Amino acid sequence: MIRSFLSSPRRARIQVPAPFMLLVAMFTLHTGSALAVTAFDQASPATVTWLRLTWAALLLLAIGGPSLWRAVRAATPRELGAVVILGTASAGMMLFYSEATARIELGTATSIEFLGTLVVAVAAMRRRRELVWIVAAVVGVVCLTRPWQSELDLAGIGFALAGAVCVVGYIVLTQRVGAGFGAVHGLALAMTVGALVTAPLGAPAAVAA
Repeated sequence: MIRSFLSSPRRARIQVPAPFMLLVAMFTLHTGSALAVTAFDQASPATVTWLRLTWAALLLLAIGGPSLWRAVRAATPRELGAVVILGTASAGMMLFYSEATARIELGTATSIEFLGTLVVAVAAMRRRRELVWIVAAVVGVVCLTRPWQSELDLAGIGFALAGAVCVVGYIVLTQRVGAGFGAVHGLALAMTVGALVTAPLGAPAAVAA
């Protein structure tokens, strides 16, 4: 996924190790999610999600600059369609996750949404020994969610599972979008689509405030 975005040496002269970028991405993503939960007292999860996507889109559009619009004009309909689907999947992933964390614990929601990553890992598995790590991850999810307890919030679990489905689409489509756009361009367009998709749910409350 990351390597596809950085496949061209002209786009990235300095090759940063993929594991390092993954760790930084995970840290920033989950730190942002943890901070977003604290805002649910002032705004709904949908509004918070829309604001996050909108600010991300505006920042990335500014970074992309004129070259972004040249990339859009040069893109094929299939590439643009992939961006739209990726943006929709990203919006769903964030929106469902926010709705889940508003109802259940942050760690539990994160663990359930991680099931989407596990599905992709199982589909891409090439060696049997990799199954050990997948099983260990599943056991960890079960221990964190504690399905044997009766006080589970079914709505929160449902939103987290819906987010996991969106994660699958996000991972798969990121590779496809990365094949046609650069890292910043692909993310900028996907976040813009995500902001537009969530606008009907989150923008009215933000504007009214």
